[in-house]
Parts: sequence; C-alpha cells; structure tokens
Amino acid sequence: MRAHRFLLSLVLVIALCLTSAFGQSSGDAQTIDPLASHIDPSVRPGEDFFLYANGNWFKANPIPASEQSNGLWQLIQDTINAQVRTLCESSSRLMNAEKGSDKQKIGDFFLTGMDSVALNKNGIQGMKKDLDRIDASRM
Repeated sequence: MRAHRFLLSLVLVIALCLTSAFGQSSGDAQTIDPLASHIDPSVRPGEDFFLYANGNWFKANPIPASEQSNGLWQLIQDTINAQVRTLCESSSRLMNAEKGSDKQKIGDFFLTGMDSVALNKNGIQGMKKDLDRIDASRM
C-alpha cells in the first residue's frame, strides 16, 4: 500500500513539473515577465548589475520624500499597515458589535490607543500597579 502511495505521489509530482515546464500556450508567451520589465537596458550589467536589473522599477517608483528607502518589501509593509489600519478603524466605528467579539475588542483597543487626550491626562496610572509589582520584585 505504501509503495502505491509513493508511486502515485511521484507520478503526480512529475506530471506537475512537466505541466509547468511545457504547459505554456502561445498566449502565455505574450505575458510580460515582471522581473524582466524592471531591467534598465541603458545600464551595462558589468558596471552596475543592481541598477541594470532594477533600474526601471526605481524610475517608476521613486523614493518618496518622507522615506529613506523604497522597494518591494516596503510596498508590502505599507500595504499590510494600511489593511490593519482599515480593520482597526472599521471595527472602532461598529456600534452594534457583539460584546466580547474580536471586532469589539479591536475597536475598543484602537480607540483607547488613539485617545491621546485621555492617555496624557491619565499618564501611567493604568500601569502603576504593574510597575509597582515590578519594582517590588527581587532577583
């Protein structure tokens, strides 16, 4: 039985590899390779390979004045941050979220952190008991 499973798995892996290697239709040949589209042919690869390989991307995506760098990872991080902020803001606007639900907790937590007036007024009072316990601990 194990031999049959192994053989079946092996055949499936080989079929998948062959399909991906040879399964491109003529329509796929017209698909633009996203990495090749970043190549800047005005730069000689022997002089500055990084700029040769990424020059067109940097021309199309200049570093914003508010940032120190730019790149794919920064773009991904910015997208994730925007999605998290949207989730927090939409959860904070829910008036009928079920008590104890994740959306209610997220909304309350977000609003608490965004209420800078109350935070400044209360100072460290909300953490005072925990800080006193830390101070009282001895190693």
